[in-house]
Amino acid sequence: MLFRYLGIGVLVAVHWILFFASIKLSNPSIALVCFATVSFFTALLEPLILRTRLKGYEIILGLMILPGMILVVNSTDLKMMNGIWAGIGAALLASIFTVLNKKFIDDTGPRLMTFLEMGAAWIVMSLILPFYYLVEDVNVSFWPSLADLGYLMILAFICTTLAFVLSLMSLKHISAFATNLSINLEPVYGILLAAVFLKDYEELTSEFYFGCGMILTSIFIYPMIKSYFQRRAINSYR
Repeated sequence: MLFRYLGIGVLVAVHWILFFASIKLSNPSIALVCFATVSFFTALLEPLILRTRLKGYEIILGLMILPGMILVVNSTDLKMMNGIWAGIGAALLASIFTVLNKKFIDDTGPRLMTFLEMGAAWIVMSLILPFYYLVEDVNVSFWPSLADLGYLMILAFICTTLAFVLSLMSLKHISAFATNLSINLEPVYGILLAAVFLKDYEELTSEFYFGCGMILTSIFIYPMIKSYFQRRAINSYR
């Protein structure tokens, strides 16, 4: 059991690496939109891994994201394609470890799972970090300043650890697909924050924002579609 959760933690670490590589190779907005493909991957992988019935409406909602992704890709410079692929890879890994956590959530409490998985991810990242400094020409100090340390603490304990525990707790009650679909709200506030603080909106076209709109539409109509199919299933048993 221990190695099971440590292995999932390694997937989390590689997911982080690919996600931040996507930001570095493209920009935050593109990385966030690419991450929205996590819903499509989850719609396919959750029934496969958990051996549950394939839900057609989840596949359709996942496919609805693809035209938006095509618009996003076509509206960006070719030099950002590596960032797009890295973002899609991050989404695939996020889908895998979320479904695996859903599978094992009843075996162990969310806090212990978080401790083991975050611990494994921390070890992997710590081993990789020195090599990153050797390969890349990084003009920043290896040790963070006091101000940076404060931001890192907020990022580590509130934005990462607390959010991870809450997402694991939600998996006790909802599907991995619903969890990852709600995470797709990240492009909304992520793009807005990137536009305000990083000024990266100047590189984005109207096609990009139209693609974002298509992705977000699939997020907001999911509860309505799920409710419709649940009511229809209940009525069929009467």
